[in-house]
Amino acid sequence: LVDARVDRSDPGDWLLDADPFFRRVLALCDTPVPDDDKQAGRLAELRAAANAGLESDRLGERVARIVQLEVRCEKVTRCGSKTTWKQAGFDPEGLTALRADQQALAADARALLAAVRERRRRVLGVVFGRWVLDAATERAAAGTLEFHDLLVLARRLVARHPDIRRALHERYTRILLDEFQDTDPIQLEIAVRLSAAPDDPAHDTDWRSLRPLPGRLFIVGDPKQSIYRFRRADIAQYMQAAEQVGADTEILSANFRSSRPVLDWVNAVFGELIVEQPDTQPAYQALTPGRRHFLDHGSVTVFGLAEHDDLGRAKPTRSADARPPTPPMRSSRRWSTGGRSPTKTTTVSSSCARADPATSPSCSRPAPRCRPSKRRSTSAASRTGPRTVRWCTPPPRSAT
Repeated sequence: LVDARVDRSDPGDWLLDADPFFRRVLALCDTPVPDDDKQAGRLAELRAAANAGLESDRLGERVARIVQLEVRCEKVTRCGSKTTWKQAGFDPEGLTALRADQQALAADARALLAAVRERRRRVLGVVFGRWVLDAATERAAAGTLEFHDLLVLARRLVARHPDIRRALHERYTRILLDEFQDTDPIQLEIAVRLSAAPDDPAHDTDWRSLRPLPGRLFIVGDPKQSIYRFRRADIAQYMQAAEQVGADTEILSANFRSSRPVLDWVNAVFGELIVEQPDTQPAYQALTPGRRHFLDHGSVTVFGLAEHDDLGRAKPTRSADARPPTPPMRSSRRWSTGGRSPTKTTTVSSSCARADPATSPSCSRPAPRCRPSKRRSTSAASRTGPRTVRWCTPPPRSAT
């Protein structure tokens, strides 16, 4: 594709000649306007941007100022008031003429930006085009070709070598492309070149004018499953392929997975939702049941369509005092002492532990805390000294 679509010729030197545009903006800013009109502020803004563009010698800064001027000169339909102009002694039609001049400057700015984008496209095409081709050459020399490399080389082989194209044409008399909605343009071109007449002159001009010989090419696909755009699958190519290769179209509409009531619902809904759009969205094809319908199990049921009128207003949040009591919280800690596994278990009231003494004066019991305890292990391997473990226990009760 780089060879076919990217212009890799030297773009040459280029200079953005924007000074005349900036000077036209400054000339327009000298138009007398009422001091209390919005156009006074707009012209001051345009003057500052034009001066900044003239004074800068950096391309990026000048382009940014052109973008700013294009936006501010375009959106002037509601900038200014004829009433204000009339009350200040100005001709109201002068505001209309000023707006027209500003929009003309916006058109000049768009022309300059189009030239910038074209220059950018040329430069990026040269840089990235050379980089892509050099990288492909390095992969070929190292024997690390990727799948896309193989497609490009195969296309080049059948396009540039008539003898190889004829040999493959005689060897593969029937070509089937399944899941055609996932096929990229290079794959289709290879299939068309192999199924068309090997000596057709269109091989040397435009492969899109080639026509496969009758019975040589067979294509199957479902456009609604075209989801591999990131792999260069092209839905527009799918929709144009039948006409391009001169194929007859057959629709496979039989569905063997769903019953007739379900398919009737699907056809009714998606027949309205899926609207055909050229080169983007194919028309909906109705499905027909491919199996007999024995059970009267109904069709599709959709819940939640009706608006709820029984919800009422949201209930206010209950205060902390109105909450129900929290059940006791049990925490435990296990440790190993020789061959036994005793458990230290303590039961505390979580509501008491989290209570605020200021709001619950009757609760004088502080929250539980974790404290270390030294117990001597009975195992032979740990008799050299005490072992420290931790478990959660409540502190001693107060005297009160």
